[in-house]
Order: sequence, then C-alpha cells, then structure tokens
Amino acid sequence: MPIMDALNHDASAQIEWSFDPGRFTLSVIEGVRSGSEIFNNYGPKSNAELLMGYGFCIPDNPHCCVLETMKAPAQNLQVLLRMTHPGYFKTSGAWNSEAATFAITKPDDEVATNPALVWNSIPPTLMELFYYIIRFERGLDIAPIEDPEEYLLRGEGFRYLPRIAFYIVSSLVPKMNKITNAAQMLPHVPTNQRQTYAKMYRDGQLHIMQSVRESLAGFLRWLRPTRLDSTGARTSRALWTLEEVLAASSAETHDMYASFMLGLQHAVGFSQEKISTVAGSEFEQHIWLLWLCFAYIDYRRQREDSKNSIIHHSYSWMKDLEAEYGDPFADSENAMEGTGTRQEQVVDVEAQPFLSIVQTAAEALPDSLWCAEAWRSDFVLDWGLRIARSEGMMMRIADNDVRYVVYLDCDE
Repeated sequence: MPIMDALNHDASAQIEWSFDPGRFTLSVIEGVRSGSEIFNNYGPKSNAELLMGYGFCIPDNPHCCVLETMKAPAQNLQVLLRMTHPGYFKTSGAWNSEAATFAITKPDDEVATNPALVWNSIPPTLMELFYYIIRFERGLDIAPIEDPEEYLLRGEGFRYLPRIAFYIVSSLVPKMNKITNAAQMLPHVPTNQRQTYAKMYRDGQLHIMQSVRESLAGFLRWLRPTRLDSTGARTSRALWTLEEVLAASSAETHDMYASFMLGLQHAVGFSQEKISTVAGSEFEQHIWLLWLCFAYIDYRRQREDSKNSIIHHSYSWMKDLEAEYGDPFADSENAMEGTGTRQEQVVDVEAQPFLSIVQTAAEALPDSLWCAEAWRSDFVLDWGLRIARSEGMMMRIADNDVRYVVYLDCDE
C-alpha cells in the first residue's frame, strides 16, 4: 500500500489498523515525540514471515521459530489417526502437511539450570504425534491422550521423552546441514541489503536449532542415574550405561549377575573389565539385549517364589517394562523351566547369533538361567531386542565417550 509501505516495523509500537470503503487508516495509540519516527507494527511475526511477506528481517527477533513439518506416518498409523485426529488430514483423506507443521522456539535461558524447561519450546501437539509414532513402532496399543502436556511431562508418558528428544534432534540435523551448506556458497560478508536480511534469517534459524539441540542433549544428560531428585535421592528415571547397570546388578542381585557374566566369559570371552573396549559398538547393544532377557528370567523366577521379597526393590524397573511391553510368556507353558537341556526349536535367523551365545553358556553352566526354556527366538527378538532398540540410543555421556544407554524407571 503506497506511503504506508514506507513505515518501518517496530514490534512494540502501539498501532491500530482500520479498513473502510476506499480507505485504510493507521492510528498511533501512544503519543509521538515531535521529529521522531512513526512506526508501523506488523504484529508478532517471525523473521520467516517478515522476509517472505515484507522483504525484511529484524535482529534478535523474539518471535522467531523453526517450522517442523511431520511427514506422513505409516499407513496403518494413519488409519488410527484419522479416527482420533481428523484435523491432520485433508477432506480427500490424504495427510495434510500444513496441519502437521509445528513451530519450535528457542529455549529460555533458565534451561541451563533446569533442563526439563526445554519442553516449553516444543509444542505439546508435536510431542503427542511423536508419542503415537513411538507407540506404533513398538507394536503397542494406541489410545488418544486427553492432555499431552500433563501426560508426557508429568505423568506416565514421561518415559517417552528421551525417544521424542532423540527424534527431534535427528529431524533438526538435515535442516542445519542444508542451511550450513547453502551459506558456504554465498558471500561470507553480505554485499547488499537483501543478502543481509537473508543471512540474518539463516543465522536466526541455526541459532534456534542449535539451542534446541543442545538443550535436548542437556535434558538427556540430566536423565543420568547420578542425578539427584528434589529429596536428595537418586533419580528413578534414568538413562543407564551397560557398565552402570551391571554394577547395580552386582550389588543388588549378585547371584544373577555372577551367572550372567560367567556365561558371557565362557561364550564370548566377555568380562566386566572389557566393557570400555566395546563402548559404542553393536556388540555393546547385544550384551544389553542378553542382559535384559537374562534379568527377566531371574525376575520371573523370583516373582514365582512367594518367599522372596527382594524383587519389589531390585526389579522395580522390570515391572515397568512388563507393564509397557506385556508378559512375553503369557501364552507359554513351562517357559521358566531350567532343566539343563533345552528342547529343539526353530531358530529365527536374526535370533541365531544370540541363541548361539546362550547355547554355549548353557553347556558350560548346566542348571543355570542360561538353560531355561525361555530362551527362544520370539523371547529374544520380541522382548530383548525390542526393548534394547526402543528404550536405547547412542549418547555422548562425556567428551570422547559415546555409549549405548537404555532408559529404565527404577525405585530409588
């Protein structure tokens, strides 16, 4: 609009717009000092909106955000979402990317002292959609969440936050690389106003994404077992390394730990002293899988022994996993039998390497948990492998120290 276009933007200017037939009026609500500039106010718009709509950006724009557009999920999940969240779909039934676009903002400075505040930057509706995707990937039932923020941040859904954080960080990496690579092809120092605004936009987007990524990484580090809660007790929700979980197992269920480690020593020559040599490797994940299976067998044995009460403390995290993933032996008979000889069974190709280790350990340690009938392909894959992959992730816990960590919800 001629003349009105000449007014610069100021987000703090008190301005009213009015439209009448053939006339547009801009009214200044607050007083204007003689000789000072009169500003327009385009509203609380991000630099992306200002650049695309009006051709300029403003430095340190508090309304800037990064737009995250979710790709269409798996078809089977879309069938469920159409019934519970029809707003994500067009009238034709196709996935509506525009409706599934979310604004991620820069975390507040307070996130440095309280890492959980990073979730204030993530729209609850985006977290909710990731929750449904995670449940679907884990083969679990999906039911709508009435209050995503309450359920995920303060309720039972807290256990999904590490995986949601992992997915958000993963989705930001390609965006960051794209902007960084594009910037390398442009003048390092802008030579005109258009380049200045474009650089301001790119730098702002990178700053937000780097802040979100670092803050989410800080949240994951905050979920380490060394953290204390408000009462001074060790946090019950934690991302454990293999070394930490084996040390805890040695202290609390030593007989199980000793049998597990002795079997690995016979089968693959693995010992507690060699943990650091497998850090960050696929083999580290394999040991996690075997330990999750071995611990569950011991948990079931203890639970079936009514005289043993230690299970209520040592295996509190196992009850949480069983509630999430179900009882792997609900339809099996004699799954906990440990006869020293395991029955013939058809072995899945993917389970073969793990069951070979089990077989070697069982031969060396007759009448141990390595000999239980529970060691079958479906148990190894549907319980051990599924949990190790679903609850685990690669994580840098210190400089040059990358470990595979698994989320476990334990008693203090």
